[in-house]
Amino acid sequence: MAAEKDHLSPLSGAQIEIMNLIWARGEAGVSDIWKALQQKRPVARTTVLTVMDRLEKKGWLHRRIVDQQHLYSAARARDVTLGGMVQRLVETAFAGSAEELVVALLGGRGVSDEEAKRIRALIEKARRKQS
Repeated sequence: MAAEKDHLSPLSGAQIEIMNLIWARGEAGVSDIWKALQQKRPVARTTVLTVMDRLEKKGWLHRRIVDQQHLYSAARARDVTLGGMVQRLVETAFAGSAEELVVALLGGRGVSDEEAKRIRALIEKARRKQS
């Protein structure tokens, strides 16, 4: 599935925000997404409709009609999408260095003890996978 979707255009911040809501719900209508966004900041329902329509036309969302309501679901998994975004970020902003990305992240925000524990476990899992 990932190979066929690699041609998708990059997502803007607003598009990622909507995609995160879709990924969390599995499937949602425009009103569901609009109401969720309204809890964070004012946004016009027509704006949400326009963005979701564009995401569907670009191949990021699937749309189906149920009882005259348009329901949207993600056409690409969240982990695949975010992995691609991070890979592009590492390649372009950090000249291919994952270490520099981590240094920038830790320097800007830091991590809690619990996050550090989970990160260590992920690193160990990745090491075992490569062996």
